[in-house]
Amino acid sequence: MEGQGPARGESDVELEVEEVEDDEEVTYVEDEHAVRYVAAWRYTNRDEVDEGEPPEREPVYETTPFEQWAKTQCTSAAARTAAEHVNDQLETDEVGGGITSAVEGKDLVAVISVQTILDRDGDPVSETAVTFDALVAATPANVRGTYRLDAEEYQMTVPVYAQYRVLQQE
Repeated sequence: MEGQGPARGESDVELEVEEVEDDEEVTYVEDEHAVRYVAAWRYTNRDEVDEGEPPEREPVYETTPFEQWAKTQCTSAAARTAAEHVNDQLETDEVGGGITSAVEGKDLVAVISVQTILDRDGDPVSETAVTFDALVAATPANVRGTYRLDAEEYQMTVPVYAQYRVLQQE
């Protein structure tokens, strides 16, 4: 048993999603036209903490160009919207959404997927009832996304792909 896809969604349904940033740790840096965000957390007193008490931590910030950040946020929101739509269309809850740069010729796309999990011997542990053909047919070709951070706005049409994954346990 092997996976299939990614294949471009075939549904011509017109879906839109708007993502308004509500994370207080994500801010717009006007003079750089960039986004400041928490990239990691650094522990400040790990060696001084008594057993059972959590150490204190502080954020480590980085910045990235606004368009790059907004494109990722639009694509992620489009993937969630497409997965919800396909779950509704196929009357299931097995379809998940994500983003990938693994589609040849594309920078970043939304991908929705179902999966079958095999044990070490190759026997199914859990198997989806959704066929790849039904998944592709129900998947929208595109989702129109809008991302807003403070007064900044970014819009794009996100291509959506369908994928049937087979995962084998080790």
